[in-house]
Amino acid sequence: MALIDRDDLKRELQLRDSSDITLLETICTSILSLFDHLTGRTMEEGTRTEYYDMEEYQDRIHLDNYPVNQTATFTVHEDTEWEWGDDTLIAATEYRVDYQKGIVHYNSFFTEGKQSVKVVYDAGYTSSNVRAGLKQVLTRQAVVWFKQAKKETWDVTSITTPAGGGGAVIERHEKNLLPEFKMMVEVEKR
Repeated sequence: MALIDRDDLKRELQLRDSSDITLLETICTSILSLFDHLTGRTMEEGTRTEYYDMEEYQDRIHLDNYPVNQTATFTVHEDTEWEWGDDTLIAATEYRVDYQKGIVHYNSFFTEGKQSVKVVYDAGYTSSNVRAGLKQVLTRQAVVWFKQAKKETWDVTSITTPAGGGGAVIERHEKNLLPEFKMMVEVEKR
């Protein structure tokens, strides 16, 4: 299940009808895709198979995705020939995983080579374990895009008209992203 979905947006927007379901779903998918792209991570939970280049005297790997699911299968293979058989499996007693930060600490040094280590693991958030602050920032950014789509003003975030007439103040966001969204991207980058 997605980290944010149309129901999250409907609650935030206080929408009662279901006339904009497709738009809401499209925006949710777009926000999550953009966030993944900007952070270099895949935020939603899933199984990952990743290959890592090892340099001489390297004893740890910073996984591409985290948090790592502690209850799922986690395997590390080491093979410069890329055959990945049972004989290339590193015993779980030979390494320790920092599940929150996504770091594998090996009690030796990995064999140097291009993509000489293969790690298979589950990582990411579900709708039930995503941090509240992250979920709120994603939802708010999606709401902004929804409002812009309905008004067909993609480059304007808000227009304020002073009481009594006169001019208007138009607020624009850099690259159409909320400041808190950009801040959360920086927090979540590897």
